[in-house]
Amino acid sequence: MSKTLLKKLVQKYQKLSLSNSIWVKRFVFPVQVFHDIFNDLCFDVYQVSGERQLMFITSAEVLPYFIKNFCNDATITKTGEIYAWNLKKYIRKHDAVIIEMPEYLKPFFTDGIITVRWIRQELNPDDFNADILKHIRERKKIFQFRHKFSTDMNEMKNFYEKIYRPYLEKRYKYAKIEDFELWKQDLLKYPWELLVIEKNGIVVGGGCSVFHDGRYRQRITALLDEGCLKEGAMAAIYYYSILRAKEKNVKIIDFGLSRPFLSDGVLINKRKWRAKIVPSGTKRIIYLKNLKKEGLIIVEEEKLKVIIFSEKNAKLMHYSNCGLELKIVESGI
Repeated sequence: MSKTLLKKLVQKYQKLSLSNSIWVKRFVFPVQVFHDIFNDLCFDVYQVSGERQLMFITSAEVLPYFIKNFCNDATITKTGEIYAWNLKKYIRKHDAVIIEMPEYLKPFFTDGIITVRWIRQELNPDDFNADILKHIRERKKIFQFRHKFSTDMNEMKNFYEKIYRPYLEKRYKYAKIEDFELWKQDLLKYPWELLVIEKNGIVVGGGCSVFHDGRYRQRITALLDEGCLKEGAMAAIYYYSILRAKEKNVKIIDFGLSRPFLSDGVLINKRKWRAKIVPSGTKRIIYLKNLKKEGLIIVEEEKLKVIIFSEKNAKLMHYSNCGLELKIVESGI
């Protein structure tokens, strides 16, 4: 059975499992387990051509955002499949390689750099004060938006389908967006609420967060269009989410996931609110052979560190107070 066919089969069974049929759920479970094991060990191989030639290998999906940090204008072509036990032999034949893989394979790859697909950014509500707001460029625009909180599932579905889905599809060409009914099953595990931002009576953005174990965790955020970003709508989402978390006396505001590059726009936006950078908690890593980039967040000695090419780089030095250690390496890709 091919990897693609197995994936389609599991997706169909997942939809069936939304029913209350016990026999369907019992059948789905072993299929899902087999699918997960097969996916972990069977890797797709892609050749990346552009300003630099490299190989991208993954047992999940292609990460164009990650590749473009090492090869602009990349052309990505699938060339085949390979199993986990043949990876080390394969990469010895190539100069530059990226492998996205399960974390438990990390001990077998010690001759390169280990990074992560995502990092998480967190803020202690007690640390939020007026001084932080002074660093928010859009602070004067925040108060032009009205806001409300809702736990109405119909409103949540409308936001997901009419704002969140189009927002991701426009910004991220290869974004994988779950069917709402599947996403909802995960959402309902914890108390949740939808924050809606309005201007002139029109919903221009919002976000959904959950309460769990003393944390206020943002699940999704989205805007009606890019123009709303310039008007300060995203800043308003963060601001009112922080106030809500303080009102609920939570210990940590979890701003969610960002990409592991200090140049990433989402990371920069969250950093303005003085959020700390911490491990994402996901169980997948990325191995790099003969590839490095200033501002890349890596994992070394079980710690998050950021690569810099010089101690004099003032742009990156201030990140040392947000949970990262600095790692100086020789410059160059």
